[in-house]
Amino acid sequence: MLQGKQVVTFNTRLVAKGPQKKTRMTVDWTGVTDEILRAYTLQALVVRVQGGFRTKKAVPDEFSIVVKDHAPGTRSVGMTEEEAISLVMSDPAKRAELFKKYGIADTAAKKAA
Repeated sequence: MLQGKQVVTFNTRLVAKGPQKKTRMTVDWTGVTDEILRAYTLQALVVRVQGGFRTKKAVPDEFSIVVKDHAPGTRSVGMTEEEAISLVMSDPAKRAELFKKYGIADTAAKKAA
């Protein structure tokens, strides 16, 4: 269980190009359990990877994540080759687009038709 307090300062804009407002927040860690920390970590990870999906304009059906690779202050890690292949192959439109772009016959699509 955690103990103690921590002071964090951050800036917030109420609108995209509006002025920043500086805020000082005191966090009291007293009584925080591993379960609570995991819940907050999961919440932050979901928001972070959803942003990555939006940037890449692609949402996989399933993927794995290593938490330490997404620690605060680190840059997002791109998809692995396996994740990219899985995403493309699970999306018929993306697969057809890439196959057409590179002049590859899509035999899987022809068999399904």
